Amino acid sequence: MGVAEEGAAATQLAWVWQNRQVNQGVSPLGGLVGVALDRIGSDPRRTTSPLSGDLRTVLPAALAAHCRVGRMRAGRVTILVDCPTCLYELRARWSVALRQALGTMMLPVPVRDVWFRLDGG
Repeated sequence: MGVAEEGAAATQLAWVWQNRQVNQGVSPLGGLVGVALDRIGSDPRRTTSPLSGDLRTVLPAALAAHCRVGRMRAGRVTILVDCPTCLYELRARWSVALRQALGTMMLPVPVRDVWFRLDGG
């Protein structure tokens, strides 16, 4: 590219920069997704499970509010807990009662074990 072409390109670029229109209505995609989720009222981390209601009947409301069923596989239910203090309380005091209560339910695969895991999200 010659000197004249470089000068013409620089002039054209300067003209485009000075005459650009800034669109104030543009927002990041993440903001739009958040608005859409708010409108439909769903939180992808709080999906419902058939066992979610049963957690509320077995556990005190204060603990059940911090729990969600994460996974159910081969008779083992993993319960995700969003608070370390509640995780300790569940492991220390509610593990056996919860396993017994869930074990008596009519599920396709009987619950034999309950694991608790801290929910990182």
